Amino acid sequence: MPSLSLSLIKELGRTASNVLDIGAGASSLVDNLLDKTNSKSNYEVGLVDIANSAFVHTKKRLSDRASEAFFIEADVTKPIVGIEENWADVWHDRAVFHFLTKPEQRIGYANNISNLVNLNGSIIIATFSLDGPEKCSGLEVNRYDGNGIQQALAECGLQLQLDNEVQFEHGTPWGTIQQFTYAVLTLLP
Repeated sequence: MPSLSLSLIKELGRTASNVLDIGAGASSLVDNLLDKTNSKSNYEVGLVDIANSAFVHTKKRLSDRASEAFFIEADVTKPIVGIEENWADVWHDRAVFHFLTKPEQRIGYANNISNLVNLNGSIIIATFSLDGPEKCSGLEVNRYDGNGIQQALAECGLQLQLDNEVQFEHGTPWGTIQQFTYAVLTLLP
């Protein structure tokens, strides 16, 4: 269960939000956000992943509720189509940004934030922390703290305010611990 992500989204204090989950894969974040829709909060949820096959499990798990969200197969380093401009109140990315090791990849990612997130919208990005792994699944990664995430996106032209930073220990299926940084930022004009 994506408890920390849910907690950070709740802490934003928005009871009605359009949440765009980047690199959503088979995460159960969408299930939990849709459950909140049936209570005091109302979330519209969009899921973005580079592989449509990642959505198969999620759609099956959601069953009839899958129609309550929308699914977009896209590379976040290229323009994402199929989402209205400035649609998102919250951009949520758990573990995509640290794979963007080339400046042009980060620029494409930042352009999507600029195009899809409302001004004063919230950006939640989780990456390997400064003492996290140097590789994941054999791929090189960048490691960040909250200021590093803010600076990397500022270099791509985004004006962001760092509102919160949380260090998190993620237990892997193979029994190791990976150190993560969660940064909560606000998109400024």
